[in-house]
Amino acid sequence: MATKSEERKLVRRTTKPSLEDKEKAKKQKEAEKDRREFYEKPIHFSSESLFSTGSGYNNYRGVLNLCIVLLVLTTSRVALENLIKYGILIDPVSWLTIFVADPYNWPCVILIACSNVFILASFQIEIWLLKGWVSEPVGRAMHVVNCAAIL
Repeated sequence: MATKSEERKLVRRTTKPSLEDKEKAKKQKEAEKDRREFYEKPIHFSSESLFSTGSGYNNYRGVLNLCIVLLVLTTSRVALENLIKYGILIDPVSWLTIFVADPYNWPCVILIACSNVFILASFQIEIWLLKGWVSEPVGRAMHVVNCAAIL
């Protein structure tokens, strides 16, 4: 049991905060105020999606490049899996011997080679038109002749 003087000291301590206690309380209030201000500020703001027309963003080159990379990687993975699982099923040497043994029996190969001639002719006409060596009506007529020759 405490004496009366000890009780007075206890009462004084509990009733009158010291200067350190006041500073501590002030710092705690400031910290709580800062904490409240920090948590009241919004972290995220609503904005238009980059893929929407309202965003004003219209350069999708990176997305297209990513799609191409993914397409190439997945296709090459499947091709590699098939090559590992089944191996090479055709014999390229037998194909060459068939073409060398009977050179007049190549209708598909000749058609593919001839189609490239018409493609190159059309490309050459476009170059002449670009450089101005041929007028527009003459170039159009040359394209018509080239397309008719294909048929």
